[in-house]
Amino acid sequence: MLNEIPFQLNFDRGVFQEQTFDVEEVCEWLFYNKQVSKVIKIKIVDKNDEESELILSLNKALSPRLFPLSPKQNSRKTIKDLKLEFKKTGQKLLEFTTFLTPDQEERMRIEIQQDKEEEAREIEVFPPSAFLSSRLRVSPTEDAEIFSQFEAINQQNEIIEILKIVEPRLKRLAVLVTGGIPMIHGDIGADYLIPV
Repeated sequence: MLNEIPFQLNFDRGVFQEQTFDVEEVCEWLFYNKQVSKVIKIKIVDKNDEESELILSLNKALSPRLFPLSPKQNSRKTIKDLKLEFKKTGQKLLEFTTFLTPDQEERMRIEIQQDKEEEAREIEVFPPSAFLSSRLRVSPTEDAEIFSQFEAINQQNEIIEILKIVEPRLKRLAVLVTGGIPMIHGDIGADYLIPV
């Protein structure tokens, strides 16, 4: 879907919108307030205090590419390239550019181009992670399954520490089955555990 990124982001925020085929919508809403002149940096620090960084930037396309703005219109527009860089402890491991390109049937597809020839390096798999939208809940059963995966590898306390930002009284989480459906419940010091 051409505008999948803003559509999904807005859907998670509870904002529903009509689909549009404006290609500028593909990546610009990844950036705060559509400030595409700035970069996005996502940093993580692992348990060994090693820092990894993913940098996203939206740059002018290296070569012009034209697309239909709408399947019913003939108007066309160029698009920018999304550049991704991955660094670990300051050393660049990966760098590549992604962009949309029309195929022979005028459908859109994503193409990835590595910017430089780099020697193959092994990148450690990131620890398990999950995104749970605060506005849109897919299913309590799926939430419970995700939590159970963290609990199975003894990392449930990391989730609790993060949730304490929202609810400082939270002491522990537990999966309780109600009406045959497993759901995550939290202990905030009350007489009963409450659904999370």
